[in-house]
Amino acid sequence: MCGKNSTLNMRISLSNATNFSLGEKVNCANTIPDNCPPDLTSYGCSWTTIGNTNGTVTNQSFTEAGDYRLTVTYDSECMFSYYFRVTKNELDPKVEPLHIVCTTPGKITVKDVPSTGYQFALMKGAATVTNWQTANTFTVTTAGSYNVLIKQTVTNTAVVPCTFEISNIVINKKNPSLVVTTTDMACDTNKGNMRIQINDPPYNPYTIVVREK
Repeated sequence: MCGKNSTLNMRISLSNATNFSLGEKVNCANTIPDNCPPDLTSYGCSWTTIGNTNGTVTNQSFTEAGDYRLTVTYDSECMFSYYFRVTKNELDPKVEPLHIVCTTPGKITVKDVPSTGYQFALMKGAATVTNWQTANTFTVTTAGSYNVLIKQTVTNTAVVPCTFEISNIVINKKNPSLVVTTTDMACDTNKGNMRIQINDPPYNPYTIVVREK
């Protein structure tokens, strides 16, 4: 599974099955290899039943990583166990977009991703803007909607590498302009007025400084 809130749905249909019993590993008496589930009795593992279905079809959902055992009863008399492992990457990446302001390029920064073990790519539709790189920031010079791809670079065979996608990252081009409207003093005892407005501001809030010449 890829992502903090990801779910794995499993559907198994066997025409001559009469019962499915799903168990989750609790613990094992002996050390088991990192790259395979504990399918041997010599590991001395204990299991807890988390699902039981009668019939020829079973549907199971997984939200957590773990080692599992599916025991199938065939024709109400023959039983066989299948062992499998579910892995999960808890990554929950986010992006911080900065718009293009006048001639200053925009930027997309990927956040909440470890500094090592991942690569990043930037897409605009089906076109690759920036190919895979280790840096988590992208410079954007053209307004539009972008997608960021994040892939896991692992060598551990016990973990299935994940690829994440964050879609519809909108970068706008901002051209702010200043509009000043003034009202002159009618006489020495009255005050004048000045109304300052920024059109198409890139970010709020902003500060206006007025200086006397």
